Amino acid sequence: KRNDTVPIDLIMGLISKPPINPMIKSIGTVSFLFLLGKAVYPCRADIATYAFVPPPQALNQRPNMTQTDWDTADHAAAVLKRLANPMRLRLLLALRGGPQSVSVLQVMVGATQPAVSLQLLRMRNDGLVSCYRDADDARIMLYAVAEPRTLALLDMAATI
Repeated sequence: KRNDTVPIDLIMGLISKPPINPMIKSIGTVSFLFLLGKAVYPCRADIATYAFVPPPQALNQRPNMTQTDWDTADHAAAVLKRLANPMRLRLLLALRGGPQSVSVLQVMVGATQPAVSLQLLRMRNDGLVSCYRDADDARIMLYAVAEPRTLALLDMAATI
């Protein structure tokens, strides 16, 4: 048994019906026993949560933003999410000097071959890098930055 003391005004506030307010949402009721001296009073109270409930017309409005702005923000978030990996950033910076093979990139970024290959595959699927076979040795795949603006984005991010 717990012998906690609860202020009477708190209990009375729980017992009394909550005011009608669009900011209050009832999520159920709770039954409990209230001890006052030697008397036991069964009580029931509403459990309420306080939350901001915007008017229905505000839910469909996008103040001062066009659909193009929203699409641009979504696209930018997707690109930044694809770049949000330190190894991917290192690989892109290593490719700044021109196309490289997996074995050269492995040495440049100091990672294992499977890790480099996995990130290059993901970056290729995301459109960040392109690959082609070496003209001198068809067994070697060379990787290059697919979009030069990606490197400009990295340079800009380094200055922030």
